[in-house]
Amino acid sequence: MTPDRAFAGAALAASGGYLAAGLAITAPAGGYDLVGPRTFPLVIGTGLAASALWIGWRPAAPAAAPPDWRAAAFSALVFLAYLACLGRLGYPLATTAFIAAEARALGSRAWRRDLAAGAVIAGAAYLGFRLLLGIRLPAGPFA
Repeated sequence: MTPDRAFAGAALAASGGYLAAGLAITAPAGGYDLVGPRTFPLVIGTGLAASALWIGWRPAAPAAAPPDWRAAAFSALVFLAYLACLGRLGYPLATTAFIAAEARALGSRAWRRDLAAGAVIAGAAYLGFRLLLGIRLPAGPFA
C-alpha cells in the first residue's frame, strides 16, 4: 500500500468519525432555519471524505523534489517575528512586512512589488475586518 492510500484510508476513517459526531448534534427546542448547528460539521466532514476518496483513487504521483528545509525554517522564523511584532507595529504594517518576507522565502526577488502587494492585501483585510465585520485589529501607529 502506498503512503497516499494509507493516508486516504486514515482520512476516510477520520471523516467517518467526524460525520458521526456531526450527526449526533441535536438542535435545541425552537428549531433553526435551514442552517442549524449540524450544518457546518456535516459540510466539513463531507469535504474531508470526498478529499480522502480523491486521494485514494487518483494515480500515484511521481516522486516529488525533496523539501527545502532552509526555506521552511526561514518561513517559520518570519511567522514568529510577525507574531512578536503584531501588537507593536499593528496589523497593517506587520502584515505588509510578513507578506513581503514570505514572498522572499518562496523565491521572489521583487521587493517593491512584494511590499505593494502586501500593503494592498493587509489594507483590504484590515478595512474589511474593521468596517464590514466590526472587528478591531491592532492598529499600531494608525490608532
